[in-house]
Amino acid sequence: MKLEKAILHVDGDAFFVGVEIAKNPKLKGLAVVTGQERGIVSALSYEAKTLGISRSMPIAWVRRDFPQVIILPGDYQSYVLYSKKMFDIVRRYADKVEEYSIDECFADLTGLEPPLKMTYRQIAECLKREINEELQISVSIGLGPT
Repeated sequence: MKLEKAILHVDGDAFFVGVEIAKNPKLKGLAVVTGQERGIVSALSYEAKTLGISRSMPIAWVRRDFPQVIILPGDYQSYVLYSKKMFDIVRRYADKVEEYSIDECFADLTGLEPPLKMTYRQIAECLKREINEELQISVSIGLGPT
């Protein structure tokens, strides 16, 4: 019997800013951007997006036009650590995990429904919940046959 392919895609939501908020929960719900050290916005919270800020916008413009925004330097050591932890959670469910970027991976779930006693959708929901509960970051998950 040939099993239908089931590929899961996990992508961190505003990952760098998400990690900053996980490290400092007082930032939750605020307009936050990272990239101070680069001089351009590298990541931004959804609250910052609603103000009209976008990636690659000069930090000087953000300071000038949006004084309420919290501007942070990137903490790449933390981002790498959170990335590793996120991928480790995915590997609890799937052996075949392909890391695509620091906050994005694909996992082959083909044939894992019976041993895990869950549907593919339930596996995806468990992953999303565990990442959120354990790391205090959110991810978007897609599930498809190829």
